[in-house]
Amino acid sequence: SSMIYKDSKKTSKEIASELGVGNLLECSVQKNGDRIRIFAQLINSQTAQDVWAETYDREFKDVFNIQSDIAQQIAAALKVKIDPETKSRIEYIPTTNTSAYNLYLLARKKELEDGWKELLEKVIQTDSGFAPAYADLGFYWLLRGGYWGDLNAKQVLDSALPFLQKAVLLDSNLAAVHNYFAQVHLWYQWNFKGAEKEWNKFFQLNPSGTVWADNYQDFLEASGKFVEALNFSLKNFEQDKTQWEFLGRAASDYFYLDHPEK
Repeated sequence: SSMIYKDSKKTSKEIASELGVGNLLECSVQKNGDRIRIFAQLINSQTAQDVWAETYDREFKDVFNIQSDIAQQIAAALKVKIDPETKSRIEYIPTTNTSAYNLYLLARKKELEDGWKELLEKVIQTDSGFAPAYADLGFYWLLRGGYWGDLNAKQVLDSALPFLQKAVLLDSNLAAVHNYFAQVHLWYQWNFKGAEKEWNKFFQLNPSGTVWADNYQDFLEASGKFVEALNFSLKNFEQDKTQWEFLGRAASDYFYLDHPEK
């Protein structure tokens, strides 16, 4: 939901009202060579006053420590206690190689575009232990079967599984790779129990993982769990009313449940 408000002229109160939140985090990032400057402020949407603000002027290699520090300072400002599992996720550092991380950021920006696969390959050439890049390469090959549709199931699995297995070997707590394995189980093996196990692991590691909501909806609907799918869609739309696709999925579920009038 954040990107749709980039360069928005709306007030913090208007944005917060649309999103249904009490506070907003506003950030700006400037990178110059090996230096990075990040300004972050937490704004109370009702008063438009800062709850917390900080400027970080560091070397780019400190970017993960900065992210962790911002998250923990915001939690302290809001008087929220961070449990050990969440703290571990916040402090996760996928690589200490800044060149590999820069390449990975470029790859994420080019997702689904020409050159995406080649950038991910450069990432693992630069840092052979970068688990997210292996996971995303596995995802690329899954898309060759499901999104672009130019490979058959055997070709997809022969290409995707080695990357996904390597990602899990490097980091079994990488949430995204469990989503990708859930898709393998569902669409290529018709293994519903296997898919459900992977989804449970995914949401354990990433409780707010609505970015993959469509994939989970697919699993619920393919399993015939239309009530759960409907509730999942409505809950996600209630949390973020900018995401209209949740209403589209809810409409589908009402249809499956024989309530076409809704």
